[in-house]
Amino acid sequence: MRYSSQPQYSYNMNKIIEYINNNIDKTITIKMLSGYIKSSPSSICKLFKSELNTKPLQYINTIRINKAKELLIRTEKPISEVATDAGFKSLHYFSRYFKEKEKINPLRFKAQFTKYVFCDLTTM
Repeated sequence: MRYSSQPQYSYNMNKIIEYINNNIDKTITIKMLSGYIKSSPSSICKLFKSELNTKPLQYINTIRINKAKELLIRTEKPISEVATDAGFKSLHYFSRYFKEKEKINPLRFKAQFTKYVFCDLTTM
């Protein structure tokens, strides 16, 4: 028996997750995902609901926000470039969605983290 700390998903869900992760900076639609695994859009929605307990676009946006947070923390890229690299087509939408989900705007998130790292390094 093989043990894993990661949840086990169906073959199709694993393919979809891999596709999303590899293409997060591009437009991803339910229709594209259904074509990728040769299934119907409604089947994609049911698959997400049953295996991840979420909707496909909510999942994609969560991955995009996580990517944005990583870029904000690890790079010096401007917010507009972070938004694009995370797959958001509109800076305004990215900023609004980021603040809604993280309860802080992207610029302040980056500033807080930078300040935290700076404080940590100066105490050594």
